[in-house]
Amino acid sequence: MLVVSIALLVAIVGVYFIRYENASAQNSHLVFTEIMYDAEGSDTKREWIEIYNPTDTPITIIEGAGDGSWRFFDSSNHTLTLITGNALIPPEGVAIIASDNATFIAEHPSFSGTLFDTTMSLNNTSANLKLSNDKGATYFETLTYASDWGGAGDGFSLEKIDTDETNDTSNWKQSAYKGGSPGEVVIASSQPQNQQNTYPLPSSDESSPPPSSPNVFFPEGIAINELYPWPRDTEDEFIELANHTEQAIDISLWIISDSSGKKYTIPQQTTIPSYGFITLYREKTKIVLNNSNDTISLIFPSSKITSKTSYTQARQGISWARNEEDEFQWSKIPTPNVINVFPLPPYATVKADPLFADINQPITLDSTGSIGTILEWNIPDAPIFTTPKLSYAFSIPGNYPITLTAKNSIGETAQQSVTITVIDQSKPDISILIPQTKHTDIILSELLPNPIGNDKNEWIEIYNPTSATVDITNWAIGKEEDARNAYVISDQTTIAPGTYLIIPRILSKITLINTADTVYFFDAKKNIADKITYSESEEGASFARDADDIWLWTYTPTPGEANKFAEKFTPTPMSLSSASLEPQSTDPIIVDLSDIRDIENGTIITTEGVVTVQPKIFGTTQFYIMSDAGIQIYSAYYSTCARNTRRSSRDSDCRYISKRKRRAYHFFRNSIRNIRTHHFCAR
Repeated sequence: MLVVSIALLVAIVGVYFIRYENASAQNSHLVFTEIMYDAEGSDTKREWIEIYNPTDTPITIIEGAGDGSWRFFDSSNHTLTLITGNALIPPEGVAIIASDNATFIAEHPSFSGTLFDTTMSLNNTSANLKLSNDKGATYFETLTYASDWGGAGDGFSLEKIDTDETNDTSNWKQSAYKGGSPGEVVIASSQPQNQQNTYPLPSSDESSPPPSSPNVFFPEGIAINELYPWPRDTEDEFIELANHTEQAIDISLWIISDSSGKKYTIPQQTTIPSYGFITLYREKTKIVLNNSNDTISLIFPSSKITSKTSYTQARQGISWARNEEDEFQWSKIPTPNVINVFPLPPYATVKADPLFADINQPITLDSTGSIGTILEWNIPDAPIFTTPKLSYAFSIPGNYPITLTAKNSIGETAQQSVTITVIDQSKPDISILIPQTKHTDIILSELLPNPIGNDKNEWIEIYNPTSATVDITNWAIGKEEDARNAYVISDQTTIAPGTYLIIPRILSKITLINTADTVYFFDAKKNIADKITYSESEEGASFARDADDIWLWTYTPTPGEANKFAEKFTPTPMSLSSASLEPQSTDPIIVDLSDIRDIENGTIITTEGVVTVQPKIFGTTQFYIMSDAGIQIYSAYYSTCARNTRRSSRDSDCRYISKRKRRAYHFFRNSIRNIRTHHFCAR
């Protein structure tokens, strides 16, 4: 039977649930319903408890030390002092008893109910709490809590589940939100199942929220799910809310607010279905989401914030969305009214084995570690292959650039290239091994997105790898594929062979985003001449192109100079006399040339191969050896042959045990592997 009279209904306009009579209710006094006993960080002045009137009769709390005055017990009795509100607690009314009223109000500014101040020191492990209405002679409410119930120093409170049941462990739980919900009590035993608002319709302004009441319960589970601050030209800003519960929830008269204080009240009869969404567009809310930074809050009609998110530096076409870990991140696919998606940025990595091959020798190409919904292999004079791994052979000697392109679901691409050198061992053409210019035009060379200190010191570097001076007048640099808002090199500008040009931010007005960004380089006709995408920059690190055309982060920015990466190996000349050939502490192991890449760094090995390029052709100590595979040896030093032996005139009769460093041709392409090198003669 409905027991709320018409007069009472007017007094509590805006109550979220109409309470139904519970015939089994046995309480005849106030009860504990929430405890903040171990706040996050320091507990000093931040402890409080919530008490609730579950009866049908108003109850007066008598403050002070006079006759019939109340006491709060936490190991000793303490008097109460009324700070705000009315000491007469109505049926279903709530009051807060705080250890320091000023601190409580500062941390809960939306609270507007009855507040008492007292002396309070709640034990963080376990304590027995009591209430008395006869100066501590007897106690009508008792609760013993323990830290294993929840709320132990993590910012959450303890909440009673059913106000009509006992204070057993099973009837208490940790709060759903940090800071708890002082002044809001869930009437679990009498709660209607459809979770519909029961606000009387306002007569004048249907969007006006109901009067704030500390006794109102608003359901949890509605959260801000996605913001779209900087839409594309044909789109509109929006704020999306999501229902994370199994029940439809009425959000009539809830409020959305931005950091400027602009508010939008959600109209009456607005419901979000179970696990559903509602998208509120700027045209309707009149809330303008800032592109630079903003904070959006979802607020109950009781003025309590139930969901809030903040962002900085929005980008066009990118939404601020909640992910599966319940955290917000930028998404390149705005998804109003549907589940948020976060496509991984594409990543291409290539492992080719061998890098130096004989004609018709199978070469294994492996994309393991790449990220993309589509993988495409581009091989000279061959069709496009889309398998993650393949084997291919070349019948003609030469240098063959192979490119792997990885694409994700939104069309972003990443590339990794590797060059295979094919030699006919029966008649090797040494000219094939002479490094060739990889580019025929100006390229991007280095970026500094996150300089130490002021970000206005960002810069972009371009480089001329060709053998001719290039006129770059009217070329442009920008961050959009169609060259919109690009910086145009309008002055007559040329760049000499092998030289660099720095474009500083103060000149280009191009801001490089620290988290992720793409830079495009356009020729005079605004065709894309080059582009590079990076992510997760670190302060002081530049993103630079290495000699193998691989972009890497380096903590040695080199504006206007050749890029620098890991510490380079500096060979130390050594004389390998017969004494140096004595057995070492670790005997060398015999390894086929094709298996060298699988040997642990620092291992002493013996290997055999045909010397296809002798020392002093590319460098004083560099040479190439091949068998089933090929490697380039750096800094090998010749010694005389052992006594009573004669050096053969055929290079194929010579074996090399490496004791120097060589380039490790694997998919990272920038690491150096240690191998020992000795040279001796075999008869």
